[in-house]
Amino acid sequence: MKPLTLHLLFFFWGAGLFAQLSSCEIETVNKDFEQPDIPQSGWPSFINANDVDGWGTTATDNIIEFWPHSTNGGGTNAYSGDQYIELNGNEQAGVYQDFETNLAGVVFNFSFAHRGRMGLDVCRVLAGPPGGPYTEIGQYSADNTAWIVHSGNYTVPTGQPFTRFIFEAVSTATGDPTVGNFLDAIDFKSNFGLATPSLIGLFCEDNVADEIESIGIGTWSIDPGNPSPTVINDITSNTPIITGFLATGNYNYTWSNGICEAELTIYYNNDQIPVLNQELNDSFCDNDNLIDLTQYNPQFSTEVGVNFRYYEDIADAEMGNANFIVDPINYLLTQSRTLFVRIDKTNFCSNVLELNLVLNEAPIAENPVSLDPKCDEDGDGLVEFDLDEAIPLLVLNPNDPLTYTYHLSQTDAESGTNPQGSIVMIPSGNSQTYWVVISDGTCETISTIIVTANEGVENVTNQVDLNPKILCDEDFDESITVDLSQWNSELIAVSTGIQFAYYESELEAINGTNPILNFSNYPITENLTTIWIVLTNVQGCREIRFVQYQIGEKVPVNDTIFELESICLLFESTVNLTEAESQFSPESNVQYSYYTNLVSAEAGGNDFIANPTNYPISADGSVYVRLEKDGFCPEIIQLNYGIGEDVPHSIPTGIPGICEGDSLDLTTVQIQISSDPNVQYTYFESENDALQNQNALADPTHYTSNSSQNTVYVRVELSGFCPVILSFDFEVHPLPLNPIASVPTLCNGNEVILDAGQEFPESHYVWTWEGGSSTGSQLLVTAPGFYELSITSNENCTSTFIYELVQPLPPVITNIVYGANYFIVETSGNGSSLEFSLDGVFWQSNPRFDNLVPGEEYTLYVRERGCEPITKNVSLPFIPNFISPNNDGINDVWTIRGFATSFDCSVKIFDRYGKIFVDSKPQTLNAYFWNGKYKGEAVPSGDYWYIITAKDENDITIKYIGHLSVRNR
Repeated sequence: MKPLTLHLLFFFWGAGLFAQLSSCEIETVNKDFEQPDIPQSGWPSFINANDVDGWGTTATDNIIEFWPHSTNGGGTNAYSGDQYIELNGNEQAGVYQDFETNLAGVVFNFSFAHRGRMGLDVCRVLAGPPGGPYTEIGQYSADNTAWIVHSGNYTVPTGQPFTRFIFEAVSTATGDPTVGNFLDAIDFKSNFGLATPSLIGLFCEDNVADEIESIGIGTWSIDPGNPSPTVINDITSNTPIITGFLATGNYNYTWSNGICEAELTIYYNNDQIPVLNQELNDSFCDNDNLIDLTQYNPQFSTEVGVNFRYYEDIADAEMGNANFIVDPINYLLTQSRTLFVRIDKTNFCSNVLELNLVLNEAPIAENPVSLDPKCDEDGDGLVEFDLDEAIPLLVLNPNDPLTYTYHLSQTDAESGTNPQGSIVMIPSGNSQTYWVVISDGTCETISTIIVTANEGVENVTNQVDLNPKILCDEDFDESITVDLSQWNSELIAVSTGIQFAYYESELEAINGTNPILNFSNYPITENLTTIWIVLTNVQGCREIRFVQYQIGEKVPVNDTIFELESICLLFESTVNLTEAESQFSPESNVQYSYYTNLVSAEAGGNDFIANPTNYPISADGSVYVRLEKDGFCPEIIQLNYGIGEDVPHSIPTGIPGICEGDSLDLTTVQIQISSDPNVQYTYFESENDALQNQNALADPTHYTSNSSQNTVYVRVELSGFCPVILSFDFEVHPLPLNPIASVPTLCNGNEVILDAGQEFPESHYVWTWEGGSSTGSQLLVTAPGFYELSITSNENCTSTFIYELVQPLPPVITNIVYGANYFIVETSGNGSSLEFSLDGVFWQSNPRFDNLVPGEEYTLYVRERGCEPITKNVSLPFIPNFISPNNDGINDVWTIRGFATSFDCSVKIFDRYGKIFVDSKPQTLNAYFWNGKYKGEAVPSGDYWYIITAKDENDITIKYIGHLSVRNR
């Protein structure tokens, strides 16, 4: 075959660059932009198109922008190789490559890698003759996340001997057409000779080449060295048909169209797979019809690499259709038939072979069958079976000429080994499966026989060990019923799987007739009753025992009614019901249960009296005692209890009250309780003491109390009766209280009224004083002295009070101490209730007034409470608390202002250590100042204190104390 050689011829046509091929195949020049080499600096290089193989540009500066691998400025790694380009180096233009296209109808297939630089970029591909006009093939977009490969095709029109493909930018993410649209791996391909592939394969029966298409006007020629002669139906046809392929090998043909010569090679394969048998035969029984077809593979062919497919239809096998037998290893043969085997191997022709299968009918048998179970009646642990007894169960006609062979396992049955005899011994309590091979001489059927050897009812209690049960009329209803199933656990320890049936006679038990249906509530009417019980296990084996019931004797008693000694409810609220138990029965070891009613006692339930030794009662009544003892039936007796009679008495109505502090004779109440001289009385202050007979009053005839309302308890006792506790009340009347809490002041030249209130009538108030007396709640007093008041209450209780009235001297203001915003008044006089005010309306006992405004003048009021006040005008001077003697004209001196006329003035200023810096006695305090110096020098900055004293025109001492800060800066 003549090889295709690619020759490139470059020449200029106007401003374009063209590529021409002397062979029929066209390829793109410099499709990966690997030429020329540029520096791998991470930044683009701007190359003149004259230095770029295969590519040109429409840019006026003839520049193409090349990029290396890069991560700078939105760059990336090349899609192919080490370099790629960006559309538009310095201006918006196109990048193109030209191809020689002498034949019309030539199809170009192209692809290229595209990527955005800063985001989504769009480019387009144009095609046409150099210089235009151009046709837009398509627009293509890509973002900056990955390279996108686009593809398309273009058919060269008639009369276009040269074709140019141009790439232009449509838009960029930056808005600048020169920044964006990376391109790489641009590949344009075409063929001027063949429109179909230059290599065609034919295989076996597919031996006609009828899908060939050539381009242009030309002639076909046949290589004389082909493996066998072939025929071209029309050597000038663009769509020839070639036939006659026989031998395996390459067949070569040449198409010459005046432009180029195109070589066509057709490879034909007609190799056959070697086989051992064209046809195989086999037979099966219909009970063994699941066949592994693959077992025949090596009988058909042992060639390596052969694929076997089995079909039920020859046409499907010959066509190699997909409906072959999917699971040939588990093929179910339902009738005699022929299967078709298609064998295939790579590079070999397929073949179809035959497999003939015959299906025979096997003996029909039931599977499984079971012989009737048998019990181990003699208890030797073995049960005998004859397996031949199963033949009528296995086949429809036992007389058919069949043979039967017994085996212990399916494996033995299938292999025909270890046959067993028909008589077998099975351990009791076990089942055994035997596999029986039934043969008609051609086919065999395997079935199973199940035999079961049942155990008898084991571990049943011996008859001699079953003692009669003693029965009692437990609920005293004169009838006895029993649950016969109570024997079950005594007859057999483990009753799982055991059924029990109960009968009134042995014959009925043996025959299983007339079972007792109400066995759980069976009435016993005779002193001795016999019941027959049949035990049957799950296998149907039986054991029979009889049991007996006997009605028992009740616990002997001495009587049916007993009495307890009566109690006094005042001291006892419970009785000991058990104290009479020794009287109940002559038997020992009797158990006693006490019940509140007969029904409960007869039922004998759990509602018995839980604490019979401390049973609460409140009236006469009865309880019922249930007596129980092993070997006897229970008995019931009645136990009565009673309440004692109280001492005959009357309820006292009480005794007259007394005044607070007086004594009372409590015994005067006895005449109200009883006239019986034998009755004894004891007095107590609490009911509990009376009940306990403790802490009795030692002298009830002289009883005193501080409470206003009193209750006394008296214990009344008389032989033969229950004591009673009675109570009675009396009052202790309070003495009148002092009605005058605060004695008024008797001001000079005034009078006051002593008012005792009006709690009692006027006649109950008596006043006495030196030289006089008066009656009534009020007394007018004009002179100081002692006044006595006697008050008698409505209960005739009297209190006496003495009041002293004092006439004080008028108050005198002796001194006033001033602070920064307060002053304190100092006074003299013999009064004890001085009051102070700044407005004569609101009074206070505190001589200090705070939160005052310096420079304001105040009127000071001082009085004895209730008397006329004295007054004095007081003004709070302005004394600064800060100076800064730095001669700046602000706060340079400490100046006192707002003082009225003053005498004997004194000013002292000292520091925290007591050092005096000013000790002055000015003529007046008003406008007094200090310049912050000591002995001509400024004092240190710091905190100082001052004391200012003076006397006013009334010779009242005035004192000012305060704090001063000095800042020399």
